[in-house]
Amino acid sequence: MLLQGDPKFVAMHVLVVPAATPIVDALGAPLPAAMVAASVASGTYPNGYTVPAGGGGGPVQPPPTGGPGTLTLTEFPAPGVISPIAGKLAGVTNPQTYKIVMYLTNDGTTWYVVERAAACGTSSCRRASSGGC
Repeated sequence: MLLQGDPKFVAMHVLVVPAATPIVDALGAPLPAAMVAASVASGTYPNGYTVPAGGGGGPVQPPPTGGPGTLTLTEFPAPGVISPIAGKLAGVTNPQTYKIVMYLTNDGTTWYVVERAAACGTSSCRRASSGGC
């Protein structure tokens, strides 16, 4: 299993889904279609992605399924470092009714779920390292 601080991970896929959505495990499988379909915003970030100066992040457009939200990351870990991931969710009515789910990949095609989801606040989301929320 890959961990967020593992320098071998190639990318992290971050999804914002309704809080009641069951998390679909992906232990070396393709990214679960049910999770992608349930998301209101998502994005794939390569290992080494850096948030632009000022913490503005780059907006991530909704998935092709037509979600209404936009996710902008404001914190992302450096390669090999376990640190929180944070961002802002816009374009949804009640951000607190959503949660963040993350998947990691080491080859771009097989994914591993990061075990715990984190709740969104009023307009910002923060997901702790793979060790817990």
